[in-house]
Amino acid sequence: MKSQKKSKAFTLIEVLISIIIVGIVMATIPILMTAFTTSLKTNVKEEVFFSQFSLLNLISAKYFDENNTQSDNYYKVLSAPNGDGNLSVIQYSPTEYNRKGKHQYSQGSRPFSAIVFRSGSNYSVTSSLGPEPDEVNETMYDDVDDYNGYVEHHSGIVSGGYDLNVSVKYVKDNANYADVNITYNSDYTTNVTLTNIKLITITTNVNGVTIKLTYPICNIGRAAMLSYK
Repeated sequence: MKSQKKSKAFTLIEVLISIIIVGIVMATIPILMTAFTTSLKTNVKEEVFFSQFSLLNLISAKYFDENNTQSDNYYKVLSAPNGDGNLSVIQYSPTEYNRKGKHQYSQGSRPFSAIVFRSGSNYSVTSSLGPEPDEVNETMYDDVDDYNGYVEHHSGIVSGGYDLNVSVKYVKDNANYADVNITYNSDYTTNVTLTNIKLITITTNVNGVTIKLTYPICNIGRAAMLSYK
């Protein structure tokens, strides 16, 4: 007598449980994919922003204007013909200039103070933006607007590669500086030149997303020791 083999079949409960498990897995996949995509985009933005900020630190450390590299203008404010009148540079003597309202170095009676340290210069900010003819690459740039039109490529770890596109332009600096409380409304859209503020903008387009970093830099001179120049 031949033995009969029993065939194992799924019960209705097992089938239902399998369907439920498959449904849960299928419903979870889009959520996981969305989370992965979001995380990837965040990582790309962080990578790009870090590169932009590093480049901004390099640019903002340069002089405000090419004329800050002339004579002893490295620590002085320049005349800005289209800047706010309250920030204008005035002439005290044939060789002495100072910004309105700024305290000057007191000459007194000490021998060292035979040199009069004043904050202003008779040089004006230059109208042209971009590197000078002899500044053939970024290693020779000495003021912030030399970087106008500069492009820096990064291979990228997460993004697969992107460019940092730099633009520098003048912006209006009008405000009522005589008020006790100064209110300044930035206007980055009006086309102006020869003011006291230049706007640095670094723009990156990657994976269909535009990432922009902006930073204003001002004609306020800088702290520097004569012995270092």
